[in-house]
Amino acid sequence: MEEANVAPVLASVRNEWHWVRPAIEELLNDNPDVDAIPEDVYAACKAGVAQLWLIPNGMIVTRFEYGDFNGEKTLDIWFAWTREKGGGLAEGVHKFLEPYAKAHGCEAIEFGTRYQPLIDYLCDGLGYRVSTQILRKDLE
Repeated sequence: MEEANVAPVLASVRNEWHWVRPAIEELLNDNPDVDAIPEDVYAACKAGVAQLWLIPNGMIVTRFEYGDFNGEKTLDIWFAWTREKGGGLAEGVHKFLEPYAKAHGCEAIEFGTRYQPLIDYLCDGLGYRVSTQILRKDLE
């Protein structure tokens, strides 16, 4: 079921924290290499460094990032969560985020995940490409 006209709505992290925090905890549990804690997300949204967007049955947290050497501005999809996986929201969300990113002077949108079905969907259906894969070996 594809929803092509999903327009995320900017929201107050304070008002939505009761359910956003558990969603972020779920994402962090699934992605142990992310070094943020839920309170980092809260603080970034409160400070205006990140934006909380509501979507049907979920949320997205974005932030702007800048290249260390070239200054390139990108829209980073820092966190994205929905109650149901594979609900068909990605295309509609990106139809909103692409003009939003362009309007804010971004050269690209970036999204990190280790969830292979999402990687396949974003690359095959929405024009993303794998830029870098990070391999990690923890040392004892």
